[in-house]
Amino acid sequence: MITSILPSLKMPPNAAPRPYPDKLPEVECPDAMLVRTIKSHGHFRWKKHDVFLSEVLWGEPVGLLPVGDQTYTVYLAHLSLARFDARTCKLSPLTNSRREKHDASGPGQACPGPEDKNKNLPEKEKLSGICPV
Repeated sequence: MITSILPSLKMPPNAAPRPYPDKLPEVECPDAMLVRTIKSHGHFRWKKHDVFLSEVLWGEPVGLLPVGDQTYTVYLAHLSLARFDARTCKLSPLTNSRREKHDASGPGQACPGPEDKNKNLPEKEKLSGICPV
């Protein structure tokens, strides 16, 4: 335990060993990016239509950055999530060639390959290899 190593350090029993801010700073978006908030059932509103993205992102702001005529890349902070077609109100996954360079998933790879994801699992628990979006 940290207090045994540093006896002069007084910490509450459930405190983190390093300080964290009370509130995270807001993510700054480019002026061209449209910001939408994910609603409780995992959707955002687009011109009176509900577009489902993910329930996991409930309450989070996502950015829509124009990349073409009525086409947007959907971002969560700096991470590109999907492509949005405003004409059809449909999301599509980003392929390796369409992933943005500053994406956190690694160079040129959207998800780890099935061989990487499954190498430590028992045979009966192997995953399908399908990349979720």
